[in-house]
Amino acid sequence: MPSLICSSNYGEQVKKQVLECLYGQEQLKGPSMISAMQPTLKAITREELLKQEDKDVKVLLAFCFSETLRITAPNAPFGDDVLRDIFYLIFSALSGLRDLHSKFYRRRVSMLETCANIRFCVLMLDIECDDLVTTMFRTFLEVV
Repeated sequence: MPSLICSSNYGEQVKKQVLECLYGQEQLKGPSMISAMQPTLKAITREELLKQEDKDVKVLLAFCFSETLRITAPNAPFGDDVLRDIFYLIFSALSGLRDLHSKFYRRRVSMLETCANIRFCVLMLDIECDDLVTTMFRTFLEVV
């Protein structure tokens, strides 16, 4: 994967490079797929990406993480601390579901479906993030 460079078209670079790798990918069938995903996983967990202020980049990154968790379920390929940050990012992105006309609405709906299908709440409880479960339900109630 080409290196991601911070620039004015940073969001587009992230979108093209990472979404192409993840979107539509079936669930992993073996350890060789996890090895194949390592460059992508390393790229999307870079601190400068996780700390991005651009809202579009945050939504796209949350979608990438959601897809990664779907593909690798039931085993998340991230440490507990990174996973906690990922869930906060995903729920932050899901708060935009109330905007039905957003260019990312369909991606947010897809993240919501993934959240239900792979049971994010169970993953959060497994890593002892009870506060995240509260955040998740608060986000969903605010959107409704």
